[in-house]
Amino acid sequence: MSEKLYEEILSLIEEKLTSTRLLPSGSKRTNVLLNEKYVLRKTNTAEKEFLMRTKGFFGPNVYTHKNEYILEEYISGAHPKNYLQIEEELAIFFSQLHAQEYDKKQFTLTFREQEEILPLIKQVKKLFKTLPEQPLVYTHNDVSLTNIMCEQEKIRLIDWEHVRLAPKEYELAGIQYKYYFAKKEFSSFIEQYALTVDEETLEKLFFIKRVEQLSNLIDRKEKILLGNIDPSLRFTNIQPIEQRIKQEKEKLFSLI
Repeated sequence: MSEKLYEEILSLIEEKLTSTRLLPSGSKRTNVLLNEKYVLRKTNTAEKEFLMRTKGFFGPNVYTHKNEYILEEYISGAHPKNYLQIEEELAIFFSQLHAQEYDKKQFTLTFREQEEILPLIKQVKKLFKTLPEQPLVYTHNDVSLTNIMCEQEKIRLIDWEHVRLAPKEYELAGIQYKYYFAKKEFSSFIEQYALTVDEETLEKLFFIKRVEQLSNLIDRKEKILLGNIDPSLRFTNIQPIEQRIKQEKEKLFSLI
């Protein structure tokens, strides 16, 4: 960011700048905390549009924006220690998120763009073609514990840069992949989620989500080998990544 742009954004705060510090980040982008209540960060159009439309209900409030940067609310809550600790609250959160209306003209980024980065596996392409038509909803798509903020009895999520319009089952498949895997255990979340879920769509998207994550693992492995990844980031040890790739390949090919 240029010094001029930085000064322009700061001028919009309308208060004296008393403190600045860098926040931990899971990517190469830098998030700066100002006056212990504003976060200055780089964003994309989809994230900016979503956060401005939902006005702090699901994520941080956006106070102002300039070019590719936004000045947003700093959510000072704590990350949950484990997923089951907030299972019921998170199920309710996503039932509310997935019930939100949106303007198709203003928000056009959808989950089918993910198909372009998936490996050319015939089964994945076949599943995309046979997916039943489902209503599209807002989806977060990166529900890691470090993106969940607990404030007293309220939950909000941060880092909405992967926000997409997708069937709600696409997000649920991601949650299942990350935290449950065993279908029996996932039924507890679905019961509390309360919205109607198409089981056929969920099953197909769960397979697609696994292939997508496998693609991400392979991409990360290549970046590590080529030295094109920041060594300070998490998950840069190549051995466990190679092991996960091997295991996922075996499981996925056995399902085809």
